[in-house]
Amino acid sequence: MNRLLPAIALSLAATLPAAAQTSRLATDPAMCGYWEGEGPEDAMVLTETTMEGIETFCEFEPALPLNWDADRTFSRLGYCASPGYIAPVMIAFQYGTWEPGVIEVWFQDADGPLIFSACPAD
Repeated sequence: MNRLLPAIALSLAATLPAAAQTSRLATDPAMCGYWEGEGPEDAMVLTETTMEGIETFCEFEPALPLNWDADRTFSRLGYCASPGYIAPVMIAFQYGTWEPGVIEVWFQDADGPLIFSACPAD
């Protein structure tokens, strides 16, 4: 039976949606090409440890597990910076099986979440 576990895990991973295996998400699909310097100024990209826009950078730890195999809520400490500004932040992340490939990101005192959607696989 122990020999079957790796085979079962591989077959389950193959059946997960493509979004469940992404390494980055964006608030606007145009930002999926951000690494080439493209995308709207007010949009952001999310990875396991960062959120980045044209003039904003946030970093947090520990890394988020970017998979949608369970319903998840995490809080992370970090900082956000832009030209001439840096501030400590606590960020809440919520995502799960109800909408694979989507993460809600909540900042303290915000009116609502930033919604990030999975970028197409590279």
